[in-house]
Amino acid sequence: MAAIAAVTLATGAFTAWQSWSARQTVVHNQHTVTAATATAEALLASAVGEETGERGYLLTGQSSFLQPYDRGVAQTPRLLGELRRQLVGQPADLSTLGSLEARYAAWLDDVARPEIADVRDGERPLAVAIERTGTGKEHFDALRVAVADLLTLVTDQSASAQSQADHVLGTTFALVVLRVAIVLLLLAAALYALRRWVTTPVERLARNVRAVAAGDLDRPVLGQGPPELASLGGDVEQMRRRLRDEAEELRQVRGALAEHSPLHLLVHSELEPSAEAAPLAVAGRQLPAEGVLAGDWYDVLSVAPDRVAAAVVDISGHGPAAGLFALKVKHLLTPMLRFGVAPGEAVGWVATECGETEEQFATGLVVEIDLAAGRCRYANAGHPAGLVFRGGRLERSLGTTGPIMCALPGTWTTGEVPIDGGDLLVLLTDGVLEARRSADDAEFGVVGVRAAVEGLGPAPTPEAAVEAIVTALGDQCTFPLKDDATVVALGPTTG
Repeated sequence: MAAIAAVTLATGAFTAWQSWSARQTVVHNQHTVTAATATAEALLASAVGEETGERGYLLTGQSSFLQPYDRGVAQTPRLLGELRRQLVGQPADLSTLGSLEARYAAWLDDVARPEIADVRDGERPLAVAIERTGTGKEHFDALRVAVADLLTLVTDQSASAQSQADHVLGTTFALVVLRVAIVLLLLAAALYALRRWVTTPVERLARNVRAVAAGDLDRPVLGQGPPELASLGGDVEQMRRRLRDEAEELRQVRGALAEHSPLHLLVHSELEPSAEAAPLAVAGRQLPAEGVLAGDWYDVLSVAPDRVAAAVVDISGHGPAAGLFALKVKHLLTPMLRFGVAPGEAVGWVATECGETEEQFATGLVVEIDLAAGRCRYANAGHPAGLVFRGGRLERSLGTTGPIMCALPGTWTTGEVPIDGGDLLVLLTDGVLEARRSADDAEFGVVGVRAAVEGLGPAPTPEAAVEAIVTALGDQCTFPLKDDATVVALGPTTG
């Protein structure tokens, strides 16, 4: 706004100066032509007086007739000098004035003075005879024409100056209109920019903050607009996420208080992933739908210096019954992975050993990563596909290789894909993919997972990938989730 005010003031000052300059030009030209016209007319009157006095003396011989002549002879040089000063800067007018001065001098020297001298010397008949030849009249008519030419030039010069002044005034007016239009456009642009970059972002930020303050902790607060406002929005968004996470932790604590029996605590402890060191970096996060005892579980085992086995299993339902079934599956599957049994055979053996599960079932994804061989063997029992990212982009997925694990018989094969130490492997349960804000909204899906990981750049670490997925999940969905959700990532140790 200050810049617009400065432009407006500068424009006004410049326009005022142009208007004043044009006005001064008009006034000066009018003054010059008026003064020059008056002087030229006085010069003509003086010359006529001289000629009349000279002719009267010539015809009568009476000295009283020479008074107008003498006055003219005294005034004419002064009038000629005054005209020269008034016409400074007008070459054409000064040239005409020079011609007028020459003709006046010729009339004096060739006609008036010789004839007056003849009359004074007693030779009046001779002077009258000379006058009758028309020489005197010819010289004076030439002088009269020179004065008329000068008046014409002065008048034409005045008209030209007036035309120039009118043009300047017209141009000035057009510039004023143009500058006013530019200032109005700048003002409109400034108001639009102010509305778009300041007012609208402030109103949006205020609405989001009010919604969060009212308890909608899932409403993201996006910082937009000027850097200061964007920074403020980012700070508020961090505070909202912290409040959301603390509210979720509080919900889980309340659930834990309701599940305070030793059995609950033992099952929960047994389902925790082992803390074994592995040649790959590992990060995982579980979000129970109820309390702290989830039906999901995951584990990562170092079975050789260059081999890692990992499993993510999702038990139907949640709560104590699901927890006990999850513990049974884990105790059956973990030894098979440690002994190096192929993933498909390990899943088949677990399904057989579980026996009658009634309505309970499990899905799972078991992987064995051999860094030395550059391969990943896997078995997928009706579970969401594992996702392999290379260079920060989704490279391939580990799809289904057999049915879910339940009372019904089934066969599970072992798949194989190439992999290296720079790849990132993301394993998750359907509680992540099926999460949504409301029944009318789209599920988080693989699209949400992919966007979160690919947004980290070409070499995300497992910890950064898990954090990005959980953060995006919290931003786009409503906590608590409808189903247990688990995210596990294996990959390089540095970004």
